[in-house]
Amino acid sequence: DRALSAALLARSRGEDRLPPLPSVRECNAAIRSYGDAGDLLAALRLFGRMRRIRRAEVSPTLVTYSTLMSRAVSLGKPRVALRLWDIARGSPSFSVDGGEGLLVPDVRSANILMNAYAKLGWVPEAADLMAQMRGGGGGDVPPGARPNVVTYNTYIDACYRAGEVGTGIAALRTMVEDGIVPDATTYSSL
Repeated sequence: DRALSAALLARSRGEDRLPPLPSVRECNAAIRSYGDAGDLLAALRLFGRMRRIRRAEVSPTLVTYSTLMSRAVSLGKPRVALRLWDIARGSPSFSVDGGEGLLVPDVRSANILMNAYAKLGWVPEAADLMAQMRGGGGGDVPPGARPNVVTYNTYIDACYRAGEVGTGIAALRTMVEDGIVPDATTYSSL
């Protein structure tokens, strides 16, 4: 990991005598490893280096953002995940309208965003994201990012955390109407 960080830093300074720059895949694996080890700060530092280099071979991709966001949420830092989402949305590569960018959100990334809202108990934001997903896209998701059982379970969890049980039950009804089969997690969230 130190060699990876050193190579990224040196390359960003234009020092070409150094070993080849690690690929974005290698950087993503290191971010995942740091996050899994509970070292969110190291993962964020590596992410920052990737952004500063601004070269295609290490530019953060949707996998980079999703990996880092999911680790932040799992480590109890949902606000960090939301900030990362804001950074992704501000990227020129971000696209929800079918563009060719590297950062086209998918159901997984939307579910991670939903999980951050759930951990914070932010039902209005979670409801807005759900409406975008059910309605065929919007500011945070493209038309193809339709809600699945994980999306609904996470939304119901957000309702539960905020004490809005009625909203959670209404979401369960909508889930069934949308043809998504509730699972054990769905019922345990209520």
